[in-house]
Amino acid sequence: MLDDPRTIEFWILRTCERFGIPPGEFKQLDYPQQVTLLAYSSIRQNEDALREN
Repeated sequence: MLDDPRTIEFWILRTCERFGIPPGEFKQLDYPQQVTLLAYSSIRQNEDALREN
């Protein structure tokens, strides 16, 4: 995992990329849906990083 801080916009774009969701569509989702996708994407990124090591 990277040590440098990321903005929420970075995480939104990364999540959209991971799930194939256009950013405009992501912003139209309900807040709980957005948080769920961001959390799941973060977990997956951590798992991917652990597998690489």
